[in-house]
Amino acid sequence: MQAKLDYIDAIAEWLLDLSDFHEVRGDLAKAVNCNYVAATVLCDQNRVLASARLERNLRSIANRLGPCDAARSGTPRQRNGKQVCLHVMREALPAGGLTSMAVRWMQNDRRGRVHSVVLLTQKTPLPDALLNAVNATGGSIYKANATDSFLQQALWLRSLAHQVADYVILHIHNSDVVCAVAFGKKGGPPVLLVNHSAHAFWVGASIADLVLNCRGSALEGFWTAKLRGGLRHAILPIPLVLLDSGSVDSSSEQELKRQAKISIGLPADAVVLLTVGAAFKYQAMEDLDFVIACERILSCLPHAYALAVGVSGNDRWRSASRRVGTRLLTLGTVSQSQLHQIHQATDIYIEGFPFGTTTSLLEAGLKGIPAVLAPVQCPPPYASDGVALDQTLERPGSIEEYEAQVVALSSDPSARQLCGKRLRAEIISHHTGKGWNDYLEGALGSLAKEHAPADSIAPIPTPPELHEYWSRMEEARGLNYAEALENAMLRALALGLKPRVTSQLLRARATCDSLGITGTVPSAVWLCLNVIMPLLPVQVAHSACRLFAFLFRGSVLRNSFRKIGRLFGWGHSPARAYDEYRRIVENSGIGQEDSALVRARVEAARVHIQAGSCQSS
Repeated sequence: MQAKLDYIDAIAEWLLDLSDFHEVRGDLAKAVNCNYVAATVLCDQNRVLASARLERNLRSIANRLGPCDAARSGTPRQRNGKQVCLHVMREALPAGGLTSMAVRWMQNDRRGRVHSVVLLTQKTPLPDALLNAVNATGGSIYKANATDSFLQQALWLRSLAHQVADYVILHIHNSDVVCAVAFGKKGGPPVLLVNHSAHAFWVGASIADLVLNCRGSALEGFWTAKLRGGLRHAILPIPLVLLDSGSVDSSSEQELKRQAKISIGLPADAVVLLTVGAAFKYQAMEDLDFVIACERILSCLPHAYALAVGVSGNDRWRSASRRVGTRLLTLGTVSQSQLHQIHQATDIYIEGFPFGTTTSLLEAGLKGIPAVLAPVQCPPPYASDGVALDQTLERPGSIEEYEAQVVALSSDPSARQLCGKRLRAEIISHHTGKGWNDYLEGALGSLAKEHAPADSIAPIPTPPELHEYWSRMEEARGLNYAEALENAMLRALALGLKPRVTSQLLRARATCDSLGITGTVPSAVWLCLNVIMPLLPVQVAHSACRLFAFLFRGSVLRNSFRKIGRLFGWGHSPARAYDEYRRIVENSGIGQEDSALVRARVEAARVHIQAGSCQSS
């Protein structure tokens, strides 16, 4: 694994060398593009959580840009006497944590600030929840020109921030270089970066005046302060909105839960287990197989059902469900209002593994639903921890103990009620209302009045056992480190670059070949492309590169048969992370319509499983 990660580093260094080449020649747009491709390569690992050289490159480009169109006067850019927060996002999806976090931030802010949003590459219709939250504060939505280069978008964003913002809040993708260039120069409003990926590499470490840690655990603070290179940070827990008082007596609560189960098509006396997360987070890795664990749990609990939201079941899920009488149901991605109906019917939230979903666990806990954390084999930050969880929930010491905790809670309504109340109280204290606002005001109060990026950062590697865990997880869901060079070349060509493969990079590739790690595309092909590609138009070179990658990547015949099989419904195609979040359409309101929709999903899941059983027999 270390050799694979060395290969990733070599590819990133090659791209950063190309960035230097273009910057020296004054082509800053191509230099930014090279840094972006390098960032996408580094995002496939977390041996390092930040790159000092990448950050330095982007700050250098930022400082070579011309003066901002709107020079900041030094006074707050207030609207009607109110401070303005400018939230920056790549794309607001109708489901998923980043959009929800921004919306809840706006809803929870008790100081009456104006909240506006910048969208850099919006492809889907804007979610109603985001529009409503922005409008309620008197803010505006700004969209970057999708056809502009990264450099042009950075100049536009810098100018906009100087004109309208008191604070800039970055809810950005890990590989985003636009913000790093926009705010890589001193001056303008202070910049806060939301650390929504504590486990991963991300760009922007040096341009954040303050990193906001969303969990608030000691581990998250250590990773930010030490492993990312000495960044200033503060705790700002994931914001949640408290919708009810929770004052219903226990007997009435149980009756409401029974009715909720009936309304979505489950037996009134069933024990309902729930897990929520993107499909890729449940991909089995070595002995960490959530589906098998669920099967064993349900085998011990003949009256229990397990619902998986965010997952569209494949053969693995369906086979396990058939073995337990179709009681393991995958419901796909649902709207927030449909999830509310599912929460009402849920008895226990079980965290998925090998990669948990902290926000989903907290949302369930806020409803008074007791939770079971992922076992120690799935360590934080890959599993949930945080200021509201660390003193409340005990992490199982093994997968067997995880299963035993779920079975024990399923058999003990009193223990469920006690655990749910304790968890709910802690989440309310830190993630909602006055408690959350105290964290917010403390963070904002620690900022200087003007943005000042760091001159340098000095990140250190993460422990091998933790970054190798992540790398194995990435491989389990389809990442092939052997194809990193081909993928980087394709991204570069798509951005109008025609990089030459250097002898240094070929030596790194040869070292990996000798270990049996690569071997997808012969090095001789890349030597030919070094001669041919510079003579071809970019689009033609891109097509040629795709053809070479297809012809030499693994078994063409095997891959072709697999694709043909998918056309007939055989097998499944692994989706990219969070792709399913683009396909959900948010429903407004909470009521009978949502219960009926959830019931239809439950019935459809059963039919699908039973149909598969008939085909097998």
